[in-house]
Amino acid sequence: MTITSEKICLVLRSRGLPSAQAHEYRPLLNGLSVEDLCLVEMHLHAVARSEDDELSQQFFGDLTQLAKGYKVSSRDLLLSKICHSVERNTVAQVSQIEANDFSVVPQGMTPSRSTMRTAQEQEVFRKKHYVYGQKCAFMFELDWLKAKPGHGKQKRTLTVEAALQIAQRSYDWEGRISFQLTLLELPQFTAVLLGKLAPEQVWAVGNHGRTRDKHLRAKEQAASIFLKLEQGGKRWPIRVSQEHRYQILSLALEALKYNDEHLDLATIRQLCAASLPRSL
Repeated sequence: MTITSEKICLVLRSRGLPSAQAHEYRPLLNGLSVEDLCLVEMHLHAVARSEDDELSQQFFGDLTQLAKGYKVSSRDLLLSKICHSVERNTVAQVSQIEANDFSVVPQGMTPSRSTMRTAQEQEVFRKKHYVYGQKCAFMFELDWLKAKPGHGKQKRTLTVEAALQIAQRSYDWEGRISFQLTLLELPQFTAVLLGKLAPEQVWAVGNHGRTRDKHLRAKEQAASIFLKLEQGGKRWPIRVSQEHRYQILSLALEALKYNDEHLDLATIRQLCAASLPRSL
C-alpha cells in the first residue's frame, strides 16, 4: 500500500471512522520523510485490517483533527512533528494575510491584529476531549460563541457533539448531533461537573437548533455523570466516569476564565455552584 491522502479517506470511511477531505491531508503528508510515511502506512494497514488497534485509530483521529485545522496535543512523536509543522505554516500564512491586508486597507481603516487573526486562529487553536461509550461517543470542545455587535470581546463556551456507534470502535461522526452551551448554560454545566447536583436531581437545558428540538440532560449516577443528548426522538446517551471529569472541567473553566478574566478560579467555581437550579 502506497500511502496517499485518498487512501486514508477510503480506509477511514470504510471503517466508519471520522475522515477529513483528501485535499486536507495532503499538506500534512507532503512534509514527511520516507521513514515517517512508512509509519503512517503502518497505522493505516492496522486500521484497514480491522484490527482492534487503539493506537492506530487514535493516530488517525488526531491526524484528521489536524487536517481539519484543529489543534492537537499528542505524545506521539510523529504527530508532534506534524503539529509543529502545522503551527509554523499557520503563523506564516497569518503573517502573509496581515501583510496583504495592511497593504490595501487605507490608513485609519485597518482592522486590529486580533480581528484579522480571528478566523485563522480560532479554527487552529481548539482544545477538545473525547469520551467513548458502549452506544455513543461524545466530544467536548472549547469553542467560540458568535460575536454580537456592541457586546465587547467574543466569548468562549463548550460545544458538545455526539455520534452513535455503528461498529466496534466506529462511530457515525457524519451524522453527529452538535449542542453549543449558551453563556447561561455553561456555568450550570460546570457545576454539574463539579458534582453539585443533588441526589436524583436532573439538570436539563434545551430548545436549541433551528427547530428548537435539541436537549441536553445530566444526572449523577454511581460516581459518574449520565449525559443524554436528544433531538427529534433520537437519543445519544453516555456515562462520563470520574477520570473524564477533570479533562472536561478544565475546558469549561478555561472558557469561563477567559470570559471573566477579572475573577479567580475559586470565585468562578462558587458562582457556578450558585447558578445551578435548586432541586424541588
